[in-house]
Amino acid sequence: MKPLKIVAVLLVTWFATLALCAEARESATGFDASANPAADVARAVQQAKATHRKVLVIAGGEWCPWCRALDAFITNDADARSALDRAFVTVHVYYGEKNRNEAFFATMPRAKGYPHFWILAWNGELIESVDTSIIEDGKSGYDKEKFLRFVAEYGGT
Repeated sequence: MKPLKIVAVLLVTWFATLALCAEARESATGFDASANPAADVARAVQQAKATHRKVLVIAGGEWCPWCRALDAFITNDADARSALDRAFVTVHVYYGEKNRNEAFFATMPRAKGYPHFWILAWNGELIESVDTSIIEDGKSGYDKEKFLRFVAEYGGT
């Protein structure tokens, strides 16, 4: 094979790998740019009503380091995951270059940054818009005690 063809094959392989990695990060964090957030929230509201929980809408995307950190925190901390699941039906809504979901976000109070939380009652009514900085650890992650306080305060029925 000629050196130019080898370089071309390597470049194509590299770009394909980058694209697959971005898709894997997106699916791993739960943010899907092609999802229908209104339909996802409607399903979550039905589930919340049936299970006597609230809905936690999390806005963000795989592009957001704090979103990835939040996902890792919840995934890796059994107490945080358990508390969250007991209190909320969670919906991830993508916001970013791939899809700004303008129609959906126009129905919510404006987010100051990402990730951002909106808490909905079991009937779908907005209870609160919450900046996630209140649960940060002051470094590059999230604080378990602050997160559990957030869940207790906003997730109670």
